[in-house]
Amino acid sequence: MKTSLRILVVALLTLFVGFSSTEVNAQKKKKQMETVVYDAEIHCGGCKAKIEKNIPFEKGVKRVIVDMKNGKITVIFNPKKGSKAAITAALLKLEIPVKEVVAKKKK
Repeated sequence: MKTSLRILVVALLTLFVGFSSTEVNAQKKKKQMETVVYDAEIHCGGCKAKIEKNIPFEKGVKRVIVDMKNGKITVIFNPKKGSKAAITAALLKLEIPVKEVVAKKKK
């Protein structure tokens, strides 16, 4: 009885430690990501499809959001694996004219 209880306690502690370290790793990954927003001339669904099909394969890109209504492209990427310059070049190669939106700093 005591042995079974000890095994159960050890198993639960091991499980708890595993979850907490996974949560810490997930938070570290979120901090490593950068976001770049572009103003873009997106004329049709074909342009949107072309972006969504090709840009996710650029190095470091984790997510691409294309907002046709507002003419915005948001790219979330890992700066250790890719760069804004490479993403911009990839968009220009697809013949999508873009301009990076620089966020205004709050005072």
